[in-house]
Amino acid sequence: MKILDYIQKRKTRSTSDDTLMAQQDKIYSDNLNKYIGDNEKIIEEGNFKKILLLNGIIVNEISNVNLRKYYKENQRLNHIIDLVSDISFLSKNSEDDDVYFKVCRDGADELVAVYFNLSHFGPGGTNVPTLFLSFGKVLSMRSRMYLEYEGYSNKLIINDFFSEVERKGHGGLMLKALLEIIPELNRRITKYNKQFYSEIEHRYSYEEFKKSLSYKKQIKLITGILEPARNLTKEDLKRFYGKYGFIKDGKLHKEV
Repeated sequence: MKILDYIQKRKTRSTSDDTLMAQQDKIYSDNLNKYIGDNEKIIEEGNFKKILLLNGIIVNEISNVNLRKYYKENQRLNHIIDLVSDISFLSKNSEDDDVYFKVCRDGADELVAVYFNLSHFGPGGTNVPTLFLSFGKVLSMRSRMYLEYEGYSNKLIINDFFSEVERKGHGGLMLKALLEIIPELNRRITKYNKQFYSEIEHRYSYEEFKKSLSYKKQIKLITGILEPARNLTKEDLKRFYGKYGFIKDGKLHKEV
């Protein structure tokens, strides 16, 4: 049921009886909470296409001037609107089946989504893949992790990492997502090597190809520099990464 149906039920009441009005308000509140809960379930399923469809429905509904104030009055409903809107924005110019997408609940029990456009990872290219965490309304920047792949080594480098919302576990969710993404990145590296070698196999053996810089190695190590930023010290960063097993001998080092 659309939110308009719930609003209409509330607007059409015609009674001066306080008890009956209270009962009608209770029914309205219960129905609205069910509406919000149903939409939260759709988001939590993590079905990318369903969420984009939900965004289209919500955009159509809030175009109704009479409904805007009801959206503004409810914090949970506002969060749903902002989250699906941001996910929709991130998904522009990407294929539905070429993204890593995962919905989680953060430390404050709010819905967030981790997003990574897999097509931006080109083992032989110069694109800088970025892992995003969407937490709803974006006032300045999204939480993001800039990555670099060294094809001649076995390293994936975290160049920069910003969690815009602190103390809610967003950084940890992004690190966990990164570990889940790496097997797919390695499959793409294997595919790249096979395609590249098929074009030169008449000139070189596979062993010769593996010794060349054209051969791209599988990711076996996540590394980076512990660069203090904002109000975080190097020791703060060590504690954060260490909590998730990304520190070895005082350095950002995670074997995968």
